[in-house]
Parts: sequence; C-alpha cells; structure tokens
Amino acid sequence: MSRIYVALWDSMKVELSKNIQDPEILRLLHKIYYRFDLINFNMNHDRFGAGAGFAKEYLSEMKANLTALKERIKDKNT
Repeated sequence: MSRIYVALWDSMKVELSKNIQDPEILRLLHKIYYRFDLINFNMNHDRFGAGAGFAKEYLSEMKANLTALKERIKDKNT
C-alpha cells in the first residue's frame, strides 16, 4: 500500500513536467515524493523503526516543502 505514493509519482512526473511550466513547483513535488520514497522503502522492508526515525528527522523539511508548494501554487493562481 505504501508504494502507491511512489508509483503515482513515477507514473505522473513526465505528464506533470509537460503541464506545469514552473520548475520550482516540480522541484518541490520531487523533494516531497523523494522523502516519501525513502520512508516507504524502509517500511516495505519491515524496518519500521528506521522508517519512523527517518520520517521524524525530515518531518519539518517535508512540512516546509509542502508549505512552499502551496504558496507557489497560490501565487500562480492569483
């Protein structure tokens, strides 16, 4: 189940790059999915402690990237 996020990113990144002209939005999306991929990798290999530790370590970064992404999209729509 956790690989759904990564599979979605893999299937959509080419299409997104065709339709999103702002490279910063694509960069932020990639950074968010990259962290999810690393967390999911550990969880899928039954390394729950490592996955949780990684999530805890990078949670503030992921939140900051999500906030920046929302702001960037908001700015594009105004």
